[in-house]
Amino acid sequence: MELEGKGSPGGTESAAVKPEIRDRLLPFQKCRILWGQEAILLALLVVFTGAVSAVIYFQYTRNFADQKWMFLCILAISAVLLASYFVRTFKAACLKHELLAREQKRLGVRRKQRGVLFSLEFRSWRRGVRAIFSVNGKYYMLNMRVSEIFGQSVQLLNLTTIYLCWLPLEFSSLLCAVQALELLLNIWLANHTDSQLVRDRQLLVHIVADFVYVVLPPSIIYIGFWIPIKVSALVQIIVFPSLSLLSKANAIWNDLFLMKERSMSVNTVCPGQARGHRRRVSILGMIEDKDVTRTQLEHFPRWLRNVFSAINGTFLLIFMFLPVLQLATRPADEACANRYSSEVWKGCRVPVPFCQNIFVPHCDCAVLTMGNYSQPSLPDSFTGMKSLIVLTVVKGNLTKLPTRMGQQHPSVVSLFVYGTKLTELPDSIGDMKELFDLYIPNNELTTLPESVAKLPNLANLVVFNNELTSVPDYAGAFDRLLQLDVSNNRLNRLPGNMLFLEWLHAWNNTLESFPDGLISLTKVDVRHNRINALPSENWEQIEYFYAAGNPLCPYKFPSGVQGRCQAQCSPDCPSHRIRNQECDDMDYAHTDFFELQPKRAGCNVRECDFDGGDCSW
Repeated sequence: MELEGKGSPGGTESAAVKPEIRDRLLPFQKCRILWGQEAILLALLVVFTGAVSAVIYFQYTRNFADQKWMFLCILAISAVLLASYFVRTFKAACLKHELLAREQKRLGVRRKQRGVLFSLEFRSWRRGVRAIFSVNGKYYMLNMRVSEIFGQSVQLLNLTTIYLCWLPLEFSSLLCAVQALELLLNIWLANHTDSQLVRDRQLLVHIVADFVYVVLPPSIIYIGFWIPIKVSALVQIIVFPSLSLLSKANAIWNDLFLMKERSMSVNTVCPGQARGHRRRVSILGMIEDKDVTRTQLEHFPRWLRNVFSAINGTFLLIFMFLPVLQLATRPADEACANRYSSEVWKGCRVPVPFCQNIFVPHCDCAVLTMGNYSQPSLPDSFTGMKSLIVLTVVKGNLTKLPTRMGQQHPSVVSLFVYGTKLTELPDSIGDMKELFDLYIPNNELTTLPESVAKLPNLANLVVFNNELTSVPDYAGAFDRLLQLDVSNNRLNRLPGNMLFLEWLHAWNNTLESFPDGLISLTKVDVRHNRINALPSENWEQIEYFYAAGNPLCPYKFPSGVQGRCQAQCSPDCPSHRIRNQECDDMDYAHTDFFELQPKRAGCNVRECDFDGGDCSW
């Protein structure tokens, strides 16, 4: 039996359904027909895309970047698409044909009441949208090519501004190879498009490529090299492939749904039995119709296909030969070691020789991690690392950082200097506008520059175990800080009105009062100070509040708050750190440098059962 109507359901109105046949199927049988393997896979892709955007949005909830709303929009689009899938399935599977007909009639009456002109305009607009975005619309092949060119342009921008600056050359070359493979397939398929089967193969190539672009680069950057990714970079990497993936998945799902809905009127047992007719079923489960193919090719002529093939060929040459040229001309490790010293260059985990110029190599580094650095200062040539993103120095003799470090390394996101002899931070650190994490524990700092408090993106400030006598305290200081640890210093006061501060550790100081205006606090440790009163803040959100060793004790804390005035097993070991699957020994260098063993301090003492066994190794 041949399906009614001309063309595939994606480009025309649904055919009439025989009520006596359709209503003979049970609801679960209709659901099985409507939700085949292809439909489930496409729905899972929509769920995955929405989940990725949700994770990013809520991970950066406290981040003040303006662009994060884009991920909320992608999440909303994914949710709307999924809701529409389930609603349409429910209506098709659970409502009787008579109810559907009555609903359609009621909608028709409403349209007439709104006016014929509006109805005609709406129908005209809907036909235009379907012609472009429906899989079987007459302009869909053109839409595919335009989207394809725009996507390649975005990936080229990502290559030159992110991948070559945040990833080793081998990984950026791998991403170029993925791009080149996609382009080769697109060019070949574009010149052999003579059926919907070939078009559907191109759709599969695009969907797989979009999936790879959403998953692979952020995973390598964050999970592989632990580089904090800015929201603006995530927007550039993820937003367009996500929207492209949602658009293609939705177009295919809608076409599959209409085709499956028709099949229920053809056969009451299994829609697959209707496949042995004039129209074949494509690799995506959609019915192939030569009339649709002919119409799409008429609106996407050969000369226009050649134009897009030429543009794709240009991109192909770039993605094929650029990594080959870069791999062949990158500087040798010996040359870079001679420039910066072997001690410095040995610590470069992510060399990025083509970040400054994609054709001219430089001895440049994105992630620099040095242990037991022997010199009191970094070499003068250190200014050449203009692409530095993460700087880590653990132990050694470092006493100062470059005076103009902020101007010379403005892209630094994370600065970690632990257990050295550092006595001060340069004032120019205020020019590091991208700085998110500032960790300077176990050093010899006596003060912090005023410019630190003005850093617009600073979220985490950790300076425990120093000699600090003061920190910047003025209106607006640290107004976007989320985490502050100034434990074991000599501070007698802290700035107030840090409205977004969630995490405050300030034990073993000489604080005489608790700062006001900390309305977002959830975790507090102010043991061993001189605090004799607490502000009447809201305690409902407090997870723990350690206050032992202060004149205010005994203090009537709410019963649900952990810590309170109870003495701990060790002065620098709050009880929430015991048995937390991490060796809390106040010397976390061993977590990054596995050759260093935990020391007997913090929770790693006999009185605390060696951190409940977490430090037993």
